[in-house]
Amino acid sequence: MRKYITILAVIIYSTSMVAQTEFDASKFLQTDINGTARYMGMAGSLSAVGGDATAIKDNPAGIGLYKNSEFMATGNMQLQKSKANWYSGTGFFSQSNIGLNGFSFVLVPSSLKKQSKDKKDKKRKRESLFTQSFALSYNKLANFNRKLFIGSNDNATQTSISDYIAYNTGNIKGTDLGSSSVYQNDNAPWISALANKAGLITEIADANSSTWVSSLGNAEKITPSYYASEKGSLNEFSLGWAGSYKNFIHLGLTANIQTLNYSCVGKYSEKMELGGTMDLKDSISTKGTGINFKLGAIVCPNENFNVGISVQSPTVYALKDNSNGQINIDRGTPSTFSTPLAIVEYKLQKMVQFGISAAYMYGEKGLVSGGVDYALNSRARLKSQSGDALYYMSENQAIKDNLKNILRFKIGGEYNINENVTVRAGLAYTTRSTDQNANEFLRQNTKRIDTQYFIGSGNMYESVGAGYHTNKWSVDIAFTNKNLSETFYPYNDNDLSNKNTAGTVKTSVNNIVVSFGYKL
Repeated sequence: MRKYITILAVIIYSTSMVAQTEFDASKFLQTDINGTARYMGMAGSLSAVGGDATAIKDNPAGIGLYKNSEFMATGNMQLQKSKANWYSGTGFFSQSNIGLNGFSFVLVPSSLKKQSKDKKDKKRKRESLFTQSFALSYNKLANFNRKLFIGSNDNATQTSISDYIAYNTGNIKGTDLGSSSVYQNDNAPWISALANKAGLITEIADANSSTWVSSLGNAEKITPSYYASEKGSLNEFSLGWAGSYKNFIHLGLTANIQTLNYSCVGKYSEKMELGGTMDLKDSISTKGTGINFKLGAIVCPNENFNVGISVQSPTVYALKDNSNGQINIDRGTPSTFSTPLAIVEYKLQKMVQFGISAAYMYGEKGLVSGGVDYALNSRARLKSQSGDALYYMSENQAIKDNLKNILRFKIGGEYNINENVTVRAGLAYTTRSTDQNANEFLRQNTKRIDTQYFIGSGNMYESVGAGYHTNKWSVDIAFTNKNLSETFYPYNDNDLSNKNTAGTVKTSVNNIVVSFGYKL
């Protein structure tokens, strides 16, 4: 059996059986540059320009810059590729999917009115000073679809996940871990109970205490690999209003309902040097809804220059996790062991977000625009169903320590070749969402079986696009590319004598986007 340099009991305070981690929260707190072809073709830099179905989700005042009532719908084909390197082994996966990015209807009442000849000049002047517009829209804020495979060379390492599980099982007694009611024990990690039943870990007990070690041979090497398939999206349904005064200042407000639907099926595998295989399979699905409000303003001091600012209220999601795990092990005799289905309901509070933007229009020829968005992700909080943040005290401390506030810089341009044809391009950069030294810890009360985590760097977004517009209808297209580099950790080996080598994963996401618009 394997020996450790030191074996310490792990004591982590918490008052609940949990399913969520800070790395899951980080995934749900982030949004993509996603929307209409015009918006994506300019890297989402239309906040101060307005008059676009997706730009109004960044700054609702943009509803006031519509000149005509309009219906817009956008479709998208996404191509995703991931390439991994781990212990000199490589892994590659690609997939594609087609979906709806969003749709909207913007009502500009003044554009539909037929002015009577006998209206008084005074009334017409008053109506022209102040106008109102309304919007109903759906936008896909984030697309979670991804598949990846991370492989390694044969007999790559002496460190096994069974070492990690044994260490973090601490001093739990074997009689408790092997009990038929272990999955009702708030002080036993479910992965420890599952590994014990599968014979991956072994107890060393005396009269006063228990410690645990891996059941593998002392110097036995393993060949690890990891596969994951993620699916789902974060969507937003909005009802908006904007009022404009003298076309100088525009104020807007949206009430938003967000729906989250995420699932991941993962499989961590080990092939043992002395014969045998082990697959640790995990499944997690998260569903829920959240509500927020967004307020925005755009000031147009002259016909060439716009400045915008927006603020989004905290979003409180009511979420439900379903998760379970399974170990398939074959060291001469195939066996399968499973956990029950874990159901956890909780809340996730996303904090305030801010945005500032500016745009310069050079006559009828085109425009240049840019903006900065800021999200206070490190202040996010997990809460119980009743809203108690103390229920998740250790998890919230981990969010504060490991997650970073996000800045997104966006710049784009649009050039009108003639009165009908327009070309566009844009760039955006999003800062990293997690601290580069972040670690995930196995909490004693967790029901989760997955141990892996990813630490991403900042990502670059590039786009080009074009459009054809008439007085009544429009069609726009865009091509975008986003690159993301991540460091992969199968589990946290900080306290183990044998260390893992982290893997690297590079993911590229390309989108081909088409939008159709019709003016009333």
